[in-house]
Amino acid sequence: MQKSSATLRGNAMSKIEDDEIGKIIGGRSHLLTRLIRAAREGHLCVEGGEVDCEVEELNGDEEWFDKRVGKWGNLFYLQRNWVLENRVVKEIKRLLGVAPLTLIDKKCNLEGMNEKQRLAVEVGSREVVTCLTGGPGTGKTFTIEKIVEQFRGKVCVCALTGKLCAILREKLDVEVKTIHQMLGVRGTRDLLFGESLLGYDMVIVDECSMIEVGMWARLLKGIGERTQLILVGDQDQLPPVEAGRVFGELCRFMKRSGRGYVHLDQCMRSDRKDILEMAKRVKEGEEIKYAPLKEGVEGWWNRGYQLLSCVRGGEYGVERMNHLLEQSEGNAQPIIMTQTSYRMGISNGEMGILQDGQVSIGNRQFKEELVPEYEKGYCLSVHKSQGSEFKRVVLLVPKGSERFGREVLYTGITRAKDEIVVLSEEGVIEKCVKHSSPSMSGLRKKLQSHTPLLLDHSY
Repeated sequence: MQKSSATLRGNAMSKIEDDEIGKIIGGRSHLLTRLIRAAREGHLCVEGGEVDCEVEELNGDEEWFDKRVGKWGNLFYLQRNWVLENRVVKEIKRLLGVAPLTLIDKKCNLEGMNEKQRLAVEVGSREVVTCLTGGPGTGKTFTIEKIVEQFRGKVCVCALTGKLCAILREKLDVEVKTIHQMLGVRGTRDLLFGESLLGYDMVIVDECSMIEVGMWARLLKGIGERTQLILVGDQDQLPPVEAGRVFGELCRFMKRSGRGYVHLDQCMRSDRKDILEMAKRVKEGEEIKYAPLKEGVEGWWNRGYQLLSCVRGGEYGVERMNHLLEQSEGNAQPIIMTQTSYRMGISNGEMGILQDGQVSIGNRQFKEELVPEYEKGYCLSVHKSQGSEFKRVVLLVPKGSERFGREVLYTGITRAKDEIVVLSEEGVIEKCVKHSSPSMSGLRKKLQSHTPLLLDHSY
C-alpha cells in the first residue's frame, strides 16, 4: 500500500534527524565509517570502495531512500546528505528557470571600481542567481555596497555568524541579519522543513564557502520568483566545518554555464601584498618559504599571535596546543563554539571569551552552563578559522596536513591581516601544494545532466 505524503515526510524527518545527531547504531561497517568520516571533512558522498553493508540503488532524483546507505553510479551517500543535496539541486534548477525582476538605477556612481567590479554590479543587478567570487582584498564587500546603492528594491544582506554580520553593518547601510534570523531557523525542524518565502527583492549572502548543505537547502527554498540572489565568497577555501561544499560546486557550474558568475582577481589591498602573494603561490601549486616546526611553538601565543594548526591530533595539533596553553594562561580564556544553537543564535565556529563562568560572544553574554559545546581557542584548526581574521597568525603544518591539499594552506594563510608565519615539518608543505582536495558531491553532475547550458557570455 502506498504511504501518504505526510507519513513519508515524517519517516524522512526521523531518518534525517537520526543522522543529524549521530544516532547511527553500533556495528558500523567500513563503508558507513568512511561516509561518516567523509561528512565530517565536508564531503557529501564517497567514491567506490568496499561495500560491506546493505545499500539502495538510486536513479538520481529520489527525494530520499530507506536504507542507511544509497548508491548512485559509483557514489555512496548517507541518507541525510542525499536528501539535502537533491533539495539544493532542485531549488537551483527552479531559480535558474525564472526571469528576473530587475530594479536598478542606471545613474549609480561606479567611480573607483575596476573592470571586474563594474561587471559584477551589472551582472548582480540582472541575473536571478549570481556567484561573486574572489580572494581576500579583491573588493567583494565594496562591490556589494555598489550593488545595493543602485538597487531600488528591498535588500537583505546576511552571513552565517553574528561576528560577520557586525563587520558588514559597519560597511553597509542596509538591513543585515544572520542567515538563521533571516530564515527564522531556530532548530533542526525549521532547517529541514521551513518553507516560508523571504519578502525581499534581493538577498545577498556573504562568506558562502562557510555554509553547509542543510542551510543551503533551506536558503534556496526561501528565495521566491521575485527575488534576486547574490552569493559571495572565496571558492578556493576549505569546505565548511559541516558537510557540503556547495558554493565551490555551484561556482564551477555557473562558470561553465556562462552566466551569473564573476570572479574578482585584482587585489585592492597593498598592505597585504606579501600575505596575498604567498596565498596566490599556494593556489597555483607553487612552494612557499617556511621555518622548521619544533617544540615551543605555543610561545608564539604570548607574543600576540593566533595559532592555527592544519590537524587536530598529534604533537602539533589543536588539542595538544590548547592543553599546553590552558595550563599556563590566566582566567580569561578564548573559546570557539563547536555546536550550533539556533535558539540562542550561536553558530558553530563563532569565537568568544570564557571568564568567571560567563561566555562573551561579541556584545552578547551567556552563562557558561547554557551555551552549546565549545573548545579552547588558543589554537584553532584551519577548518574552524574560516570566516575569521587575525592580525598576526602562526600556521602549524605538521605531518598529516597533506591530506587536505593546498586548500588548507590557502585558507590558513589568508586568515592573517598583517603577518603570517608558517612552520612546517620537513616535506609536508611540498606535498600539500602538489594536489588539490576538492569535496566529493554529485551536485555538478546532477545539475549538468538535466540543465541545458545557458546561452549567454561568460564573465
